[in-house]
Amino acid sequence: MDLPIPLLPQMISGNILLEEISSSEGIKVSIPLNNKTTGNTLRLFLNNVLITTFVIDDESLSQYPDYFLIPIKAAHKGKNSVHYVLTDDSGLSINSKHVTFTLSSSRVIELSGKDNAISPLAVQYNLQSLIIVNNAQAGISDNIILYTLTNENGEPQSGDYLFFSATGNAKPAVAYGTTNGSGQFLLTVTNPVAENVLITANTNTTPPASNTAELTFTPAPPNYVLTSTLLSDNAIANGVAQNTVRLMLTDANTGLGVSGRIVAISANGPADYPSSVYTDSAGYAYLAISSTEAGTLTVTCFLQSDPTVTSVSLMTFAQSYPRLVATHSVYLSGYVGIHKFMAGVQVMFNHRYHISLTRQPSSTGKCGTNAAVSTVTNSCTAGIPARYTLLAYSLEDAVATDSGNGSDLAADVYYNYSGNNIGESYVEVYDYGPYYSTLSEPGSVLINDSAENVPTGNSASCSCFSPPENQDIDGESALIEITPDAVPPKTL
Repeated sequence: MDLPIPLLPQMISGNILLEEISSSEGIKVSIPLNNKTTGNTLRLFLNNVLITTFVIDDESLSQYPDYFLIPIKAAHKGKNSVHYVLTDDSGLSINSKHVTFTLSSSRVIELSGKDNAISPLAVQYNLQSLIIVNNAQAGISDNIILYTLTNENGEPQSGDYLFFSATGNAKPAVAYGTTNGSGQFLLTVTNPVAENVLITANTNTTPPASNTAELTFTPAPPNYVLTSTLLSDNAIANGVAQNTVRLMLTDANTGLGVSGRIVAISANGPADYPSSVYTDSAGYAYLAISSTEAGTLTVTCFLQSDPTVTSVSLMTFAQSYPRLVATHSVYLSGYVGIHKFMAGVQVMFNHRYHISLTRQPSSTGKCGTNAAVSTVTNSCTAGIPARYTLLAYSLEDAVATDSGNGSDLAADVYYNYSGNNIGESYVEVYDYGPYYSTLSEPGSVLINDSAENVPTGNSASCSCFSPPENQDIDGESALIEITPDAVPPKTL
């Protein structure tokens, strides 16, 4: 589509006098558009420099000027060129033909040519642009413009140079290029910033042709990345001490932290933590977690607005001591070994255990050498290894020398309940944690010892004594009776 040629009412025989434009305060350019379609944008250029822009819409249509005014200082003495570009709402830009004039300082006009006349029009080339791709995401994708160069007869011009420039942060893929056999050149434009820009192409023809197209770069959707760093670990599982995590939310498109976002928190076990945290101005958020249960805790953090953006932290809570590991009631009568009190406890090697009883024994006894109270017969039996080191001649404070079920591990001291001491007792067992002694863990754990597979009282490894009367133990087992008065004070 050919556009109407811009008219210069001040021009006479291709010349405009300085005196003429001084009185008018500028160069008048009339653009007689026949079809002033709303949505079109008109840009007026002097010497390929943008002078003014007029957007045609419902509001401005009635204000379309009879002529546009180019400031005096924009022109220079000698040859000047005027043209305009019309861009429709689809991005298609069409250039008008160029009108050249000579700016003179007097009415003496030099005539040239064999007929002594200067043609008011010096138009040979037309450069058009078609926006193939627009509204590209800034920093992600590109906009594309197709340029077509033709002569005044509409014939494509090949092998001509096009030189490109851009406003804003836009960057043409090349600074210049040459038209192909169809007179076309495809230009790719990138921009790291979301903005509207103008891309201007100038030819190396005489006279030159120019085209300016407007491109839009839209904001790219953020590419969120959430990372977590464990700042402190191995807090005591007492419900007070805390492990801490630092979260960092960044946008991979920019590498910068993202502020004001909600990060939701979840864990795979019992713990005390906030349901969500907010990222600060640098994109950081901090999380403190406590627990009353020892072990490993998996903490999953995810962006509330996009749950696919996640980060997982593994943390450990150390056991808190002392801790109550068993409570139960037991009927106490006759001779009782430690396994009665430790039933239900998973005993750990080198841990110290304290047993609290509501009913005290009548007396305390100790088995002979190489003998312990059988967990099966409840009697001192030779050959059964003691699985506890007693901190006093008492069952109430003991350090385990093996690991296993408390009902299967024996000690070489027993309690005797008789007379008024017989009855139901409430039992509490506390684990005080590692004893930090020089104990060495044995290679195997005694699970079930019986009188049939241990030496009898006649064994050379056993010193045998007659048991007290009415005792509920095997008559062949070795017993040493210890009175309560002979028991040293216990040390907790």
